[in-house]
Parts: sequence; C-alpha cells; structure tokens
Amino acid sequence: MIIQMFQFSMNMIIPLLMQNGLKTSTFVSALVLLPGILIGAVLTPINGHIFDKFGGKILIPIGFVLLFTFSFLLSRVTTSASILQITILYCFVMIGQSMTMSSSQTTALNQLPPKNNPDGVAIVNTAMQLAGALGSALFVGIMTAFQNNYLKTSHNEVKAIFNGFNHSATIAAILMAVGFILSLFLSLNSKLKQ
Repeated sequence: MIIQMFQFSMNMIIPLLMQNGLKTSTFVSALVLLPGILIGAVLTPINGHIFDKFGGKILIPIGFVLLFTFSFLLSRVTTSASILQITILYCFVMIGQSMTMSSSQTTALNQLPPKNNPDGVAIVNTAMQLAGALGSALFVGIMTAFQNNYLKTSHNEVKAIFNGFNHSATIAAILMAVGFILSLFLSLNSKLKQ
C-alpha cells in the first residue's frame, strides 16, 4: 500500500511541478514520466524472474533503498533543476518500484493457504485502490499546504511550488524508509520459514 500511495502521488505531483514550476507544457510533463514508466514495464517481468529464484527477501529491501534514495533526491530539486535531471531521478524511482510492487504483493499472498487466495487477492486489490486514492489526496494536499504556507511570506509562486513539492517528496522518502524497515522484518520472517 505504501508503494501504491507513492506511485500514484508521484505521477500527480511531478507533472504539477513541471507545469507550474518549470512552466512546461502538459505534453512535456507527460514525456518526463514516459521513460520511467517504460523502464518499469520492461523491468517488472525481469524482476519477476529474480523473485522466482530468490524470493522477496533480497528484491524488496533493495527496491525500497532505491525508492528512498531517489525520492529523497527528488525532494532536493530546486528551481535550477533541469527536465532531464527530474526525468532521470524518476526513472530510478520506477526501477525501485518495479522491484517492490509485484514482489511484495506476491510475498504477501504466498502467506495464505490456497483456499484463501481468492479472498486475499480481493483484499489486496481493494487495499491498492484505497492506497492510490489516499496517496494522491495526501501528497497533493501536503504539496498545496506547504506551497500556500510559503506564499504567506513570499510572492514567488515558482519557489512556492518547489517548496511544496520538496516537502511532499520528503514525506514520501520517509514513507519509503518505513517500507524498507518493514521489508527487513519480511525478510526475517522469510528466512525463519525456510
């Protein structure tokens, strides 16, 4: 759920930053996301093969480290950031996402007895939808709140947008750190079950 919250929110706040902060068109904003999404699509089946060999105990923590590192770097972008810089950072975010999303879902569902799998899938799918909606509202809300707070003391709208984005991405990085810590407990449980 943490990953879904993060992914949906990044796909909303990065275009907001691009259009309102860097004054790009909606088309350019979409192009910034495109390479990362393509990389994620290509790497997901590859990471699935790695998961089949090693399980989630290696893949999930490494993915969360990538998510934390590059969301933290995104939280430090300034008004001098280039479109290419943001695109590259987002690509690495999507590499981490491709390592964690399916792997964590499969690991969670593998804990259930086969007779409960349909119920588990339904619960996971519902939780993912809720997480996506909650994440979008939460991170856009955080971005807007910090943006508006900045505008109380300054009239520089571009810096206000970057301030809101930076705070939103910082909180996302903290959530990725929490996900990493949780993945270590998952790894420990996996080792104990083997």
